[in-house]
Amino acid sequence: VKKRLAMEGGKAWYDLEALKTAIQQAGRSTRSPDDRSVIYICDPQFPVLYSRHRAFLPKSFIESVRFTA
Repeated sequence: VKKRLAMEGGKAWYDLEALKTAIQQAGRSTRSPDDRSVIYICDPQFPVLYSRHRAFLPKSFIESVRFTA
């Protein structure tokens, strides 16, 4: 990870890997259209990553995210 971060584009790669992990974790709790779940991401960095890379996120994930204070 350290070497990859040092490469050109390394920070974007790391950010997208973190977002991919969050999306995969959310998907584990909601398996079918009839399932409902609530997932709390308490990392204060998440809104920054989300807004910075929103264009790369799946539409279904974007439609599901709600930010609260």
